[in-house]
Amino acid sequence: MAVTIDSGAVATDDPLANDLAVSMDEAVANQDVETTQFATMLMRMPTAQASSFKEEWMRDEYLPKNTALSASAASADTALSITTSEGAYAKVGDVVLIVATGEHVRITTGGASAWTVVRAIGSVAAATAASGTGAGGLIILNGSNEQGGTMPTSLVTEKVTDYNYCGIVRNSWEYTETAQWVKWYSGNPLSYARKKIALEHKREIENVLWFGPRSYSAGTTHPRCTTGGVTHYVSATSDAAGTFDKGELQDFLRNGMEFGNPNRKVLFCAPIVAQVISEFLQDNWVRAELAGNPSVFGVKANAVISGVTGGSIPVFVKNDWKRYTEGTGKQIGSRAYLIDMSDVELLKAKPTKRGSRWATLYTNLQANDKDSTAEEFLSEFTFKLKTPSAHRELTGVTG
Repeated sequence: MAVTIDSGAVATDDPLANDLAVSMDEAVANQDVETTQFATMLMRMPTAQASSFKEEWMRDEYLPKNTALSASAASADTALSITTSEGAYAKVGDVVLIVATGEHVRITTGGASAWTVVRAIGSVAAATAASGTGAGGLIILNGSNEQGGTMPTSLVTEKVTDYNYCGIVRNSWEYTETAQWVKWYSGNPLSYARKKIALEHKREIENVLWFGPRSYSAGTTHPRCTTGGVTHYVSATSDAAGTFDKGELQDFLRNGMEFGNPNRKVLFCAPIVAQVISEFLQDNWVRAELAGNPSVFGVKANAVISGVTGGSIPVFVKNDWKRYTEGTGKQIGSRAYLIDMSDVELLKAKPTKRGSRWATLYTNLQANDKDSTAEEFLSEFTFKLKTPSAHRELTGVTG
């Protein structure tokens, strides 16, 4: 065999380079940052134990006090046409304000879609009233009962039930025994997998909480359930259909504040929505000094102020939603959700064993004769969103 001879100084590009030790950083960088804000918030809240694979709850609401004329009424008309079914909101003897004219009327005969009334019982004279929710808007006041009279008709809203299923999220990993005893720059592969897949597991829970479908099926051997997320329950939507301005933001917040607890609202949004909100501030030429450097301009919106309550609504940017398509319609990359955190709850389906409070770590799952080690994280849980009207979706923001 011929001998290779280096003449002069030996450098790293000479054949002896094969003998160079690799300078490897043992820390493994990961491109993802925190993307599980919603799951984290729910997991930190007081939690309850699910008692069945199907959790049910009830909700109720107050009797509505507004309706509208479905047809215009002349000043002499005593028969008023009311929006279908909404006439049942009032009873005989109730006083009703016709908003556009200021006239008060008293109901003498009730009905689901028509009332007979006495016109102009107050100081405002009878006048022609237009139909519709604007000019024809009606407010039910009550407050007209005879002295010594009989009890009025009872009007009580019925409770509504809703439900969700307990779904199971599982993430597993397996390494051969050889792979475990050889040297890895990042350390023991099982330990590394546990840390990494614990985060993957939580990310999957996060996605279920937003976009999961509520379903129950027979499965191959046993039932298969999936947990419905926010999008299953929330139907109230504001559609930007393209560019989004300050007025539309305040309209979205005003509509989202109508029901629920205004002090517990949180805004979760795709990066494009957060960018637009921040640009509203930049319109006012606000300077942000970064690390004492006055040459850096820009703002970051950590909260928005509701024009309804004047309260501060925290903003959490869902950076992972940027990976989905942006655009009009239902594209995830252009969405935001105003969530009432007092109305949502995450329930554990069973006590966890090893692992975190929300996931059980199962070890030694490999077959008895297999030369490897298999493990997994398993979480079984369900999600409650009790009052859909307390939450609101924003879609279609493109700029």
